[in-house]
Amino acid sequence: MILALNTAQKVHEMALIKEGLILKQESWIAEKNTLDNVVPMLKQMLTDASLTQKDLTAVAVVQGPGPFSGLRTGIAFANAFSDALNIPLHSINTFSLLRLKTGLPEPLLVVLNAGGLDVGVLHGHEVKVGPLSSLLSAFPHGDFHVIFEGTETQAEELRGICLEKKWKLIPYEDLQSMADVIVNSGLEPFSFTKNCEPYYLKGPHITPSSDPWKKP
Repeated sequence: MILALNTAQKVHEMALIKEGLILKQESWIAEKNTLDNVVPMLKQMLTDASLTQKDLTAVAVVQGPGPFSGLRTGIAFANAFSDALNIPLHSINTFSLLRLKTGLPEPLLVVLNAGGLDVGVLHGHEVKVGPLSSLLSAFPHGDFHVIFEGTETQAEELRGICLEKKWKLIPYEDLQSMADVIVNSGLEPFSFTKNCEPYYLKGPHITPSSDPWKKP
C-alpha cells in the first residue's frame, strides 16, 4: 500500500492507495502547522481503513518547488517515515506532478511562484526562473494549456497574458489529485530515493539573527 503526501501546493494532499484503488484521500488548505495536520490525519485514515502502519509498502512525496515551511516539513516526515518502516521512498517534482494532473499532452506551460515577483516556468524539460511577463513573452500565440500556482497578483497578470496570447488557463478544479495520478500512472513517473531533498527555485530567504552571540 502506498502513502502519498503532497505539501508542495497550496492545497495539501494525503492518500492511501492499494493495488490501483484509492482507499482514503484527504486534502486541506496549507497552514504553518503542517506536521500537526499530517500525523493525526494519517492515523485517522489508517484507522478508518482498518489498517496499520505495517500495511504500508511505499511512500510517495512531492519534493517541490513549493512553500518553504510546508515543503520542508512534509519531506522530513516522508523521509523519517520511510526510514522507520524500512520501505521505499519515491519522489516527484511539482512541475511534473502538475503536468500529470492535467492529463493533457504537450504543449503545456507549468508556472509556479518562485518567491517575490519571480516565477518558474516549465516547458518541455527546461525550467526557467524570472519575471512572469518576460519569461512568457518568448512563447508564441497558439494552443498552449497553462497550469499555474502562485500569488493573486501573478494570477491577474497571467490571465491577461493568456487572454492576449489565446492560451487556455486550466482551473485548479479541473486537475486530478495526486492519488488519481498514482492510480493512472503508478509510481513510474516518480524517482526512487533514499533521502528526498527539497527542491526550491530560489533559496529560501532567512533573516539573520540580530543576536551578536549567534553565528550568522
